[in-house]
Parts: sequence; C-alpha cells; structure tokens
Amino acid sequence: MRYLLYKSFFGLLLLSSMLACGHSDPKTAGKSNVQTGREPFNGIYFWRTTFNVSDEEIGFLQKHKVDRLYLRMFDVDIAQQNLMSSDEPLPIATLIFPDSASTAQTTSLVRDIVPVCFITLPALKMMKGRESEYAEKIVQRMLNMSSYHGFRSKVTEVQIDCDWTGQTEDLYFSLLNNIKSLLLKEKLSLSVTVRLHQLRTSPPPVDKGVLMVYNTGSITNPHTENSILSLGDAAQYLTHSAVENYRLPLDYALPTFSWGVWFSGDQYMGILHRDDYSNPHYYAMVDSTHYQVLHPHVVEERTLQKGDIIRLEKACYQTAMQVKALLPFNEHAPARLQSVILYHLDANKLNEYETKEITDLYRHSAGN
Repeated sequence: MRYLLYKSFFGLLLLSSMLACGHSDPKTAGKSNVQTGREPFNGIYFWRTTFNVSDEEIGFLQKHKVDRLYLRMFDVDIAQQNLMSSDEPLPIATLIFPDSASTAQTTSLVRDIVPVCFITLPALKMMKGRESEYAEKIVQRMLNMSSYHGFRSKVTEVQIDCDWTGQTEDLYFSLLNNIKSLLLKEKLSLSVTVRLHQLRTSPPPVDKGVLMVYNTGSITNPHTENSILSLGDAAQYLTHSAVENYRLPLDYALPTFSWGVWFSGDQYMGILHRDDYSNPHYYAMVDSTHYQVLHPHVVEERTLQKGDIIRLEKACYQTAMQVKALLPFNEHAPARLQSVILYHLDANKLNEYETKEITDLYRHSAGN
C-alpha cells in the first residue's frame, strides 16, 4: 500500500507541476545523444523553486554566453505520508514553471540544460535494497518534467547532488549505477556533485563530476570567518595532485552568492538569505562582517531576538580568484578540459560583480 501511495504521490507532484506550466506537448520533445566532447563551456546553476527568470538574469545569460543551465528540478527527502505509514523518500520543493512562454524564451538562450536532483542522506539511507526502484522514479520524473516543459531536446546529461559519506558510499554508488544504466538507454550521461572532502575518497561510478568549490568552512562554528569560501580552508584540499589524480573528469563550480548566518549566543540558528543589515534601527555593526540585533523582529519567517548576531558572508571575487588559481586547468588535454559553473543565477547577487570579474571567473584558466 505504501508503494502505491508513493508512486501516485510522485505522479501527483508531476501533474501539479505540468498544470502550472500550460500546454506543452511531451510527445514533441526530441532526444539528444550523449555529449562526447569536453569543450569548455560557461555554466550556471538555477536553485530556486519557481522558474521566474528576470530580464536582468536573461541579460546575464546573453552577455556572458552561458552555454549550460543546471536546473534543480526537485529534492528527495524523508516525508511522512500519513499517521499510519512509515517515512518514505519523496520528492519535495519541486521546481514550478508558471509561464510556458517565459520558460521557452529562457531555455532557448542556452545550448544544454542539465536537470539536477538533490538527495538528502536520510532519504538515501531509506532507499537501501530498493535502489533500482528509486533510480527509475528519479530518472523518469526528471525526464518527464523536461519533456513537458519543452526542453527535453536540450538535455544531454542528468546530475545527482548528494553529500554522501563513507558509511553511505556503497548504497549511493549502487543507486548511481542503476541511474546510469537507465540514462544509457536514453543516450544521456550522468554527473554528480563532488564536495572538497570527497576528493580523498573513491570517485562515483559516473561520467563526470562538478567539484563544488564553496562551502569550505564550518557554517555552525561562530568563530568561522567565512564558511562560503576561504582560501585557507580550500587550500587544505585543493592540491594539484589531489584534483589531477582524481579518477573522474571534473568541472568547477564557483560561488557568487551571499547570506547571513544567524547565531544566538554561540548557538547556530540558521541561514538568512538577506544580505543587507544596514538598517540602524534593527542592527548595529560589530565589525565588517558581524551585526548585532537591536530589537526583536521577523526575517524570512524567523524571529530574531535582541542580542543575536548575524555573520554576513559573501563570495568575494578576490578570494574566488585566489582559490581558482589552486585548480588545475588542462589547456591541451581534450579528454579532461575543465569548465566553470557559477552558483547561482540571482541578479541581486550577480549585480555585485563587475562584467570583467564574471569574465575572469569563467575564463578557462587559473590566471587573471
């Protein structure tokens, strides 16, 4: 019974996403061959829950000749279906496409679209023994959504994002093997995200990876200066030999985002996506990166109390370029050419960078 509920729930979520889009016909979507070349490209992630791309963001895609758009389609997490059933891995936070014309306009600007699925560790652990079943559900849901929303012909690759551990490696790799087999039938390749600490482990059984060159520090530690990107933290992992000897072709994801990290005393309370704490009525600057809350108030549905501390973290261009200089860029090895993918498409954050700075981040080399 739980299996039937789970299967229909996947279907209901997909149906609701389809209805939000309009009238695209999945039967008209073409099929693509697996991309065989490793020609460098400019890529960017889209990591919101509604595909509403602004004019400024469209202008960014055009100005910087972005070839590849990584679309987070949905997460898979543990969710309780009802009071009588046990927890099951289910899709949540599905990407909604509210305007079919806008979707078509935006997706027409890029050469490739990579559907991305994020899987939490609790959900992964619940898949044990049923990897084949969940692989099929995940693949079909991503491909069905891509077909319905009109960009299936641009899909040559599917990506899985999961912060696997040594304890979950065998399970995760089994799931990936099942996903890869399904994609092979569709002539599609499979990529995964790779955290810096995972460079020291066995590479997953996929076609390629994206090295996430951000979130390098401990976000929950009140003494961390910048958990998004720190040269000292990144340098511990990014030796040329560690990256070059990793037995999987890698592209590099660099950060262009910012956030506020909220603490009550020394206790980590969460992430605030607001990055402006200049209002003197509510905040007092402690130093260049820390602000103290002066009066209780609500931010993003969370109540901040007097005395709480906000640590403002940004992906600084200078730091990003210093970290990029640690990465190997193979200029004359076509099989292992690296591309840069920015995280993520948000005009409010990207407007803080000059055009030349974005060009430097995208350039296929470590130099300025």
